[in-house]
Amino acid sequence: KKYAAVKNQKKARYLAMIEWLDETCGELMSQLKKKGVADNTLVLYLADNGWNEYGKAHPYENGVRTPVIAHWPATIKPRKDERQLVSNIDIVPTILTAAGVKPPASLPGINLLNEQAVTKRDTLFLSNFAHNMVSATEPEKSLWTQSCITGKWKLVVWIKNPPKIKPWGGGHRKKTGADLELFDLHADPHETKNLAQANPEVVQDLLTRINGWWKVD
Repeated sequence: KKYAAVKNQKKARYLAMIEWLDETCGELMSQLKKKGVADNTLVLYLADNGWNEYGKAHPYENGVRTPVIAHWPATIKPRKDERQLVSNIDIVPTILTAAGVKPPASLPGINLLNEQAVTKRDTLFLSNFAHNMVSATEPEKSLWTQSCITGKWKLVVWIKNPPKIKPWGGGHRKKTGADLELFDLHADPHETKNLAQANPEVVQDLLTRINGWWKVD
């Protein structure tokens, strides 16, 4: 009812959900404060994907660039960082380290509380899969895209023979229609200009990185 005046129902629902999230986060923090442990408790807020066009299940920034918010007053000083590369695979090693547990050497990801490790990372790899998995034991059969981000560059590789099942939201749509899409995220954050043909050496470099990362036994 509060957002009944908003004509776009999807936007009204979105605003209501944001308010609900804010209220529930507030309830959580209130309980921690009542127990006297708020200052020395690590609270992480994550989002699984962005929204709107080219959001959920897409490799573009609307879908994959999501917030990671950490609150731990006794250890973390408030600041905002929009440049360093962070992935959801970093959450487990971060929590384990915060709890005093040494992460296994085979565990992917880095400890986000280690500023040196965060700064050292220069490449981030992404993969998008069909919503309904083709095989639980062979995830590569559900693969739609592979992506690589390094510096200002982002390469999106569309799989030539994607799974023949209905993808999320009625279909994966390519922004430029090409199987290889190279974007300059600094100059073109909305990924409107495909620079792949003009920068073949960059494309090859990022393809080599992707192939080295994606190894299926």
